[in-house]
Amino acid sequence: TSFGRALLRMNQFRTLGRGLRARVPAQVQAQAIVAPRQFHASAVAARGTFFEDVQVKDGVAIVRFDGPEKMNVLAEGMGEELEALWDKDIAGNSEVKAVVVTSSKPDNFIAGADIKMLKKLRSDPDKLMDQVTGMHRLSEKMKATGKPMVAAIHGVCMGGGL
Repeated sequence: TSFGRALLRMNQFRTLGRGLRARVPAQVQAQAIVAPRQFHASAVAARGTFFEDVQVKDGVAIVRFDGPEKMNVLAEGMGEELEALWDKDIAGNSEVKAVVVTSSKPDNFIAGADIKMLKKLRSDPDKLMDQVTGMHRLSEKMKATGKPMVAAIHGVCMGGGL
């Protein structure tokens, strides 16, 4: 399919979901890391705190986690930023046929939830419920678009990051 060919041309990951693998030569992977592809400026949205610019190439939107800490973590405000990014750059964009979610960190995808945030939420059950239901609602919203999503995971991926 053209979606599969687009994913292979991106040359940035091997695992495409549950057991489905694409063979990408190590030399091509190294080139993708050292010299990332440049995208036309009109296909790039503004960067936020937790995510890099959304890039669209051959109908595939690339969403890259890049939080402010050394490790990407699920932190307060991340869900809201992801939802705004999704609404603005993906959901209504007819050019986007599929989405790849990955990390810009060299050695981790998402290490799990931010421990400081969890400590705060432990003392405020209402806020905890708001966080959980908000992420569930966002997940359902993303699924409702019908656009296939692939998590290109490399390095650490624990808890909610999986």
